[in-house]
Amino acid sequence: MKPSAARRGAPPLPVIGFILFTSLFLVACGSGSSAEDRHSAGSRLLKGERPAEALVELDAAIELDPELAAAYADRAMAYLALGEIDLAAADLDEAVRLDPGHAPTFYSRGMLRVSMAQLQRAVEDFSKSLSIDPETPDAHYRRGVAYISLGAFAEAIRDLDIAIGQTPELAEAYGSRGFAYLNLNRFQEAVRDLDEAIRLNPTLASAYHDRGFARVTLGEPGPAIADFDEAIRLDPKLASAYNGRGFAYMHLGQFRSAISDLDQAVSLDPKHAGAFNNRGNAYITIGEYQYAIEDLDAAIRLQPENAGAYQGRGFAYMSLGQFERAVVDLTEAIGLDPGYALAYNNRGWAYFNLGETELAIADEDEALRLDPTLASAYHDRGFVYVSLGQPSRALADLDEAIRLDPQLAEAYAARALAHVMLGNDQLGKKDMDLAVSLGFDRAVLQREVDQARRGR
Repeated sequence: MKPSAARRGAPPLPVIGFILFTSLFLVACGSGSSAEDRHSAGSRLLKGERPAEALVELDAAIELDPELAAAYADRAMAYLALGEIDLAAADLDEAVRLDPGHAPTFYSRGMLRVSMAQLQRAVEDFSKSLSIDPETPDAHYRRGVAYISLGAFAEAIRDLDIAIGQTPELAEAYGSRGFAYLNLNRFQEAVRDLDEAIRLNPTLASAYHDRGFARVTLGEPGPAIADFDEAIRLDPKLASAYNGRGFAYMHLGQFRSAISDLDQAVSLDPKHAGAFNNRGNAYITIGEYQYAIEDLDAAIRLQPENAGAYQGRGFAYMSLGQFERAVVDLTEAIGLDPGYALAYNNRGWAYFNLGETELAIADEDEALRLDPTLASAYHDRGFVYVSLGQPSRALADLDEAIRLDPQLAEAYAARALAHVMLGNDQLGKKDMDLAVSLGFDRAVLQREVDQARRGR
């Protein structure tokens, strides 16, 4: 379980930050009638955070000298401060055309393109800036963050390595690299970087958030919850932190606490597909299948290619005895992710309940080919063999299911039936007692055992 790359963005660079890069052509003179004088006056007004007045001076500078690249670059910053994004973009395009060898202008246009969600074009501008001047401040960091938003995590790490080498105290660079490691399933490295980000900036909510996800995946739900607690304290409206904490509570088996947090996540962000998916799975675990289906409907509507949501909804339908609908959803999950062993496993069980034993065995075979450690698939195939009157084949599967999961009550129950069918009543009774001790209903199992004994 991971956070989406789309939630992350580099801290916005304020307008004054752009100005420091683009105002490199200032002359030390007062306001006058020359283009350079009017540009200088406009630049000073920009630095004084007076963009509307700056715009007047910069318009005049450009009218006096339409080839003055720096005036277009600064006027772009004035437009940006006034919310005129398209005009700012047009001026930066013109500044680049007039002076294609000026690295800071490419950097500034890259920053603007990030804000416009033109991420690939932003990467191209940062790359051009670095090709002109490899020491362009912040360019490796900004390009690394853009790569993260594009899902190019390995490329992001290469840029962030350089950024950290250039500025070892930049907490956000460690945080961003940690996030990239997290998305590459390099969880220990993610935690290491996020530890450093937090040391450098203890108020960085995103670092606590990301470290929480890494810790959940590493099997440390308690420390993960502490991280999500701190992320929420620092940013009470961070929906993804409530989602993460809910996910951690699920790992601890605290499903009501999980649902409470996931309620808050979807309240803060009604388009958070992951929170709907997680809440649906929590409802499945506590047996509230209709609520689960409603949540997984929402998850699928928001994220139609989420194979896990189809798998979960298929399982919920199966648990309600709606096996045809389960097969439809589980087939969709497999179509989206052909390597999804659990989807094959559950579809096999649905097929069995529809009387399609050959299809059931074929699906369980495929589930075990994909994941030879899936105890439920051994159980399900073993039970199909019991139902087909093949207890010897069933025993081999049920023995393996129990070896992989010694707490799987259903496997002991099915093995009891296989033993009884083979005339081994004593072994059958032993397995029956073990199944009951793990929560299987004795009366139900006794009826099945009696029926198996009569059929010998």
